[in-house]
Amino acid sequence: MRPLLVTGASGFVGRHFVAEAAKRGFATSAVGRGAPPAGLPDSVRWIAADLSDPSGLEGIAREYWGVAHFANFSIPADYSDDSVIAQSVAMTARLVGHLRSARFLFPSSCHVYAASEDIKSEDSATVPAGRYGRAKLLAEELVLLSGHIDARVARPFNHIGKYMQPALMIPSLAARVMDTKAHETIVMRGKNSIRDFLDVRDIVAAYFALLELDNPPERIFNVCSGNVTGIKELAERFVRLAGKDNAILFDEQARSSDDIDRLVGDPSRILAMTDWRPRFSLEDSIRTLLR
Repeated sequence: MRPLLVTGASGFVGRHFVAEAAKRGFATSAVGRGAPPAGLPDSVRWIAADLSDPSGLEGIAREYWGVAHFANFSIPADYSDDSVIAQSVAMTARLVGHLRSARFLFPSSCHVYAASEDIKSEDSATVPAGRYGRAKLLAEELVLLSGHIDARVARPFNHIGKYMQPALMIPSLAARVMDTKAHETIVMRGKNSIRDFLDVRDIVAAYFALLELDNPPERIFNVCSGNVTGIKELAERFVRLAGKDNAILFDEQARSSDDIDRLVGDPSRILAMTDWRPRFSLEDSIRTLLR
């Protein structure tokens, strides 16, 4: 059994990742603040720790086969000033400095890319529009320049799936669709932006595929579908699958400084270097949020 450490294990992606690690037979240690989340597999060792506190590393070993580092401030709107960037990067720095060796997966973000109309490859310009993207890009550099760990950086595009934080656009949309009466218009905060959505279960599968790579010649990977979907189209699919007929309008106000008009990725690198392929359709993902 290969030892695996998962930080941020009580969060959205962390919970899915820990459950999949247990299915795959890893000797998993899961780190999170406070008590373990409901449904934690019996085989998983829970470590209650806060990585924003230097003493939070005391119960964590220094060598693992693999590490997946999800602990972070995950909502772009929470990056109210540069101190949040510093706190976010410091968590990654402490963990990297603590470890002696590991295959280290750092889930970054598509928000590191510059605002533009082009499809983003891993070689596209990295000029983050907001603080969330800047924090991720700084942490990427830290991880990639740490020579004692075997680093892999994933740049996931827009997630969709169960356990998302309610403040995020997609779960908020799902709740509003279910709560809005027939024929009422749903007015959405934000823009009818263009995005590249991927089911969280597919994202987790991609992360395991990246961890399994032996000495990959590339270290940065887009995790995306390559499919183009407008937010209005997404909202209309929610309405249709809920069996409703509500119209969708936008107030055209950015939700955060990271909220740019178009973010679509090119998955060619991960498709070429692994056997990973997306399995879930957008409709499959939406149904998990309408139950």
